[in-house]
Amino acid sequence: MRSKHYVRQLKVTDEELFIARRGVNTRCAIAAAIMMQVPSSRRIKVNRAEISWLDVDLNRRFVYRTPPQARQFVERWDANEKVEPFTFTLTDNFLVAVREPKVRSAAYRCQAPLRAKPTKRPGLLMNRRADEECETPAGG
Repeated sequence: MRSKHYVRQLKVTDEELFIARRGVNTRCAIAAAIMMQVPSSRRIKVNRAEISWLDVDLNRRFVYRTPPQARQFVERWDANEKVEPFTFTLTDNFLVAVREPKVRSAAYRCQAPLRAKPTKRPGLLMNRRADEECETPAGG
């Protein structure tokens, strides 16, 4: 028996079209639809070949081949053509991989520049948590 996470019917609505940005594979309308309809999704990426996201509840990264109707939408979206809301389904046939996310140490995260993280609500940013504070080297 397959998990419900392997079959997803996603709707790209006018709301997702409104908040999406052209030319950014993490902010397109399909990514916005996944963000709204899969509450536990993070690190969403959409392109002509693959659609993927990290499910924080399951601690798994789902990678799907982009279905034909979604591929056509991405091509029209990237070409700045007018697009309409549509529905598509991600099934086992499109599932490429389910894998563990990369584990990064606190030292690795501290090497990266301090940035605000986007949230699920448009326009809101979340700062690094207090428990992710980095120690500064002595004398530097």
